[in-house]
Amino acid sequence: MTQRWKSVMTGAAVAAAVTLPAIADNWINGPTRNFPVKSVSVHDLVGNLTIAVRDGGAVSVQVSGAKRRVDETSVRQDDGTLSVEGGYSHAVWDWRHWFDFSDNTSSGSLSVKLMVPKGTNVNVDELIGDAKIGDTMAPIQFSAVSTNSTIGRVGEAHISLAGSGKVTVGDVAGDLHAESAGAGRIKTGSVRNVHADLAGSGGLEVGQVNGGIHLDIAGSGDFKASRVNGPVHADILGSGSVAIAGGEANPLHLSIAGSGNFSFGGTAVDPHIDAVGSGNVHLHAYRGDLANSGMASVKVGE
Repeated sequence: MTQRWKSVMTGAAVAAAVTLPAIADNWINGPTRNFPVKSVSVHDLVGNLTIAVRDGGAVSVQVSGAKRRVDETSVRQDDGTLSVEGGYSHAVWDWRHWFDFSDNTSSGSLSVKLMVPKGTNVNVDELIGDAKIGDTMAPIQFSAVSTNSTIGRVGEAHISLAGSGKVTVGDVAGDLHAESAGAGRIKTGSVRNVHADLAGSGGLEVGQVNGGIHLDIAGSGDFKASRVNGPVHADILGSGSVAIAGGEANPLHLSIAGSGNFSFGGTAVDPHIDAVGSGNVHLHAYRGDLANSGMASVKVGE
């Protein structure tokens, strides 16, 4: 499991931490500024983010909110990238101040609105708040501590969610790289290949996988897919579960340590199953050689 997270936040703690009080009499709308760039990067934002998409034109940005929050937000152009930095204190990540965002929220809320041309690369890092991103049709990197966000159709996608909340993504033209820690959930449309690390009780749900799947699940997390058409490698540590409705897993390699469950409604090619514990495996059908070592209960058929 990638040790990316600075902390794993409980849903209740995060929800309490990210309440953003609005102070109406201190609200200001910053100017709309245009930048001739090919990518945008949004960092350390405690607030709400909107990225609309149009055909052609420059990238535009407007920052609104409580005056102090707007003043603390940095907007600058670095070569071909527009960088927006929310300015929340990194002391948040000091263990003595975990879940304490009061320095950034007591002075009001913040809203960042961008308009980008289709094909713009987007990088959102450590968002605390909600985002709505249109059909960029380009690579995206999106990581959040706590969020309820929607993202349209994209190219290759790197989606990371710690703590609570949900990220919903449209069809992914390239590979999906997903990380979930805590109780967060990620949902996408169709993808090319899936590479996922799931920890805690979070989950990942995808549509049709046109290629293969590589999963690492630790805890009680779950993975669901409507179909696969390539190799499937799944490692389950704990009570996690995997459910793939159909397709062909060529080949299928499965490892379970604990009480995890694996269900596949398609055809597994040369399935290799290695399990320690009380795990359960159900395959609709297989061809080739079935290798089963360990203690898992393996059932084949309806």
